Amino acid sequence: MNFADLTNSTLPLPGAPTKWGYRITSDEEYFAFPGVNASLLKAPTLAEMYARLTQPKRQSEALALGNLTDMAILTPSQPWGERFVVADLPINPTTSKPYGPESAKGKAAWDAAKAANPGKHVATLEEIRELKAELDGIAGAFRDSALCVAALDGALTQVGGFLFHPAWQCWIKWRPDVLPQRPDDRAGWWLADLKTSRRHVLQFERDWQEYDYATQAAWYCHCHEQLLASQGMRITVSNFDFLVVSKADTDARNPRPAMARRIRVPMNPEVNTMLEAVTARIWPRDGMGRVEQFLAAAAMHASSNPDPADRRAIGAIWGSYEHESEPYTMARLPRGA
Repeated sequence: MNFADLTNSTLPLPGAPTKWGYRITSDEEYFAFPGVNASLLKAPTLAEMYARLTQPKRQSEALALGNLTDMAILTPSQPWGERFVVADLPINPTTSKPYGPESAKGKAAWDAAKAANPGKHVATLEEIRELKAELDGIAGAFRDSALCVAALDGALTQVGGFLFHPAWQCWIKWRPDVLPQRPDDRAGWWLADLKTSRRHVLQFERDWQEYDYATQAAWYCHCHEQLLASQGMRITVSNFDFLVVSKADTDARNPRPAMARRIRVPMNPEVNTMLEAVTARIWPRDGMGRVEQFLAAAAMHASSNPDPADRRAIGAIWGSYEHESEPYTMARLPRGA
């Protein structure tokens, strides 16, 4: 990320405009645009923020399955080649099969495919076939859930939001999977995100905690409200819905098929204590919030331009502790404490 661009309000926006100022972008366009986002704010310290910005994103089977699920359910017309590339691994003459990606000959071809296709998931044909088999069950479970299917009715999917924030004076960005174009008659304004889980769908609260989905939900709602406010629309997002799909698990103690559920999270922190922690981190009553801390470090980095290999210089800017004024309290505190 070019830290100087974070505060350059004249940057041209990527993609094509759609409703409310959202933009239709490719994955590459969205990720390349500088902006504070939910993934960055999930990092509890400046050191971890810096690592997320500078270290390459690791591939995993779970990430690949999640990307495939997004494509199959949200953007079924998107060509697979926009997110995936099959590594052209050389054939082992002894086995008549491709070398493994960890072998000396296979790794060279694997690394070449990654270098030629930045941002894409590199896989073998065998891996694609295995993922496709899991995907068929997941997509079928989603179609069987009337509430999940209804969430997509009339909604825009995977559109990018970009805004120069009036208070922070920097670019912010977010990308809701599901953007409804009208409020629900009973539940009011809402947003939704599709999640793929290895757990039972009714154990989603464990995913919520492990992957800090509270930060994502709170950030997306705040950004959506700010974007519409910039156009004279004053709204409050009342609910954030997670469209949770879990793959089949035939080896579990209680084997289960692929499943899907629509799980609603009320976004009022006064009634939903699950949001109190993230609200305090981003919008504290006193002191600097996580966005302000990041912007201060980014400005210092841009002005001093430290050598990336100088760990001491990097650590002096991107510290491994939050701005501590008292010990971290590990307890569920009463309201107002």
